[in-house]
Amino acid sequence: MLFPINYIAHLATGRSEKEYREMLEKAGISNVDLLNPLAKITGLQFKKISELSLLAYQGDYPLSLVLGEDFNISTHGILGLAIISSKNIAEALHVAGQYSHLIMPAIHFDFKVDGKKASITLEHNANFGVSANYLMEVFVCVIKEFFDQIKDKPKISCIEFSHKNQFPEIHYKNYFGADVKFNCSSNKIIVLAE
Repeated sequence: MLFPINYIAHLATGRSEKEYREMLEKAGISNVDLLNPLAKITGLQFKKISELSLLAYQGDYPLSLVLGEDFNISTHGILGLAIISSKNIAEALHVAGQYSHLIMPAIHFDFKVDGKKASITLEHNANFGVSANYLMEVFVCVIKEFFDQIKDKPKISCIEFSHKNQFPEIHYKNYFGADVKFNCSSNKIIVLAE
């Protein structure tokens, strides 16, 4: 399992250069890796840097949403462009489904489209341990970013996370513009196309 090196650039947010370099070193990521925009890091390196980021984070706003605000379509390159160029939500989900292992290899998703309504079920890779729930939230931020750019403007109406929340739900509701629930039986996004 490999991740693009640009996924970790956002983890520097709110850290001194020294703190960020120390985290990278602990995760086995070198300066040479950072200089190569096409470099990949292993799943273990990504897991380690995610865990270190969570442990070091002192904010009162969810780190997943901080990173979600930093992500943009260019983070995902040609795949991001292919998704936002889709005619409708069904086509966008089909493209994303085919290549989801490139978007976020730590998360697997399945979807069902019924007319203008879609239900997306998400599962995280259990190997990511304590960072799995955080990565789930980041993945939903990425999905939101894609939906904000699709031609038929699908709107997230409800998000369900199976994990407990550690921050006030209002942060999530404001960010996603939707009802967000925690401690649910599964991870799910309900989307309506306009």
